[in-house]
Amino acid sequence: MFDVLTIAALADELGRRLIDGRVQKVIQIDPATIALEVYAEQRRVNLVASISGNAPRLFITATRLSGDAEAVTPLLLLLRKYVRGGRIVAVPQPPLERILRIGIVKRLVSDDAGHGDAGEADEVSQLAPTELIIELMGRRSNVILVDDRGRVLDALKRVTPGMSAARPVLPGRPYAPPPGQEKIDPRGLDAARIEQLLRSADPPASLATAIVALVAGFSPQMAREVAFRSFGRVDLTLADVLARSDACERLAGTVAEVLAPLTTGRWEPAVYVRDGAVVAFAPIRLRSLEGTAVEEPFSSISAAIERALAADAAAGAARHAERRRRLVEEIARARERAEARVLSIRAQEERAREAERLREMGELIYAHLYEIPAESAELVVGGVRVPLDPTLSPSENAQAYFERYRKAKSAATQVPGLLDRAMLERDYLAQLEALARLAE
Repeated sequence: MFDVLTIAALADELGRRLIDGRVQKVIQIDPATIALEVYAEQRRVNLVASISGNAPRLFITATRLSGDAEAVTPLLLLLRKYVRGGRIVAVPQPPLERILRIGIVKRLVSDDAGHGDAGEADEVSQLAPTELIIELMGRRSNVILVDDRGRVLDALKRVTPGMSAARPVLPGRPYAPPPGQEKIDPRGLDAARIEQLLRSADPPASLATAIVALVAGFSPQMAREVAFRSFGRVDLTLADVLARSDACERLAGTVAEVLAPLTTGRWEPAVYVRDGAVVAFAPIRLRSLEGTAVEEPFSSISAAIERALAADAAAGAARHAERRRRLVEEIARARERAEARVLSIRAQEERAREAERLREMGELIYAHLYEIPAESAELVVGGVRVPLDPTLSPSENAQAYFERYRKAKSAATQVPGLLDRAMLERDYLAQLEALARLAE
């Protein structure tokens, strides 16, 4: 959960570990994800920022990363120009926002540098400050490169006026922060203000829902934690709370307690696991999950995030494997049906080859029509044996052979096309099955 507390913990961690670090490399991992390889604290780490709609994220990892060498985007080229080789000088978080602004300074040297003496080279070099602004706001997440005049150089996701008239994000436009929400600043909230807020909320709402709706910076996870720390439950209604004389005093103290790390920097990152699956991660202890999930403490919020993401990836791989298994089975069944059609059509092809023999048998019966005794089971002429149906007259037997002949001749004209289509479908399904087994 990349809420205000998680972003604040990240700001503290990045400020502690990356300030004055040198950006060695910029990596475009995929269209929604970039990474900066930073040399700091005498080692290389990667700062990963992703705006993936399913899981926007930001964290530091020591894992070596690689990108798509052929995926060269305008933003990547600008990051190479203004960020690669620069130094990180600041990592502020706007108060109560899910935003980090990474300040980077790089010395740019013009093409004329180096042709004169050292003094002339100094005169044509200049410091170029930029900010890499990382907004982690669900589907509206973005990574935006801004110059020292506050103009957008480019972004991972360009936003046109047609997409957002209120806040387009395009090269050359001034950067505008996301519009603020009309919510109450939770810092310094007292019992009287909390009671006023709760009485203004929708009565059927739960306490946690009301906190999210009315108080700035509070995610559902933070709101549930406040409810639990205050009253030992997360499902309290507003009526339950307002019926207690000490409720607002308790809430005021708990809100201050939950937000305390914003000023103290005393974070307690942890991941919470239930039945082998990660159900939450947070920069503070989630007492609301005690007893229902196993707590795994970590030394940094990045480590906790990386653990949670790895678990999500593993769970996603398991879900993918199950979906793939079902898909492969369905394709295999379809391929078996196609193979059965091929065999059936080939059998028709064999029968079609007997067409002339059926005609000859019918003609033999007609030629010896009056020589065939009633209820005969066979006619033998010149060593050729013609099976007969004893329940039919000789003339009806001849007609039956001619009817089979006509059907065989008709099939002979259709079988090649039917066989080609059936074999094409069978081969396509075999190829599809192989692709499904290999699909990542």
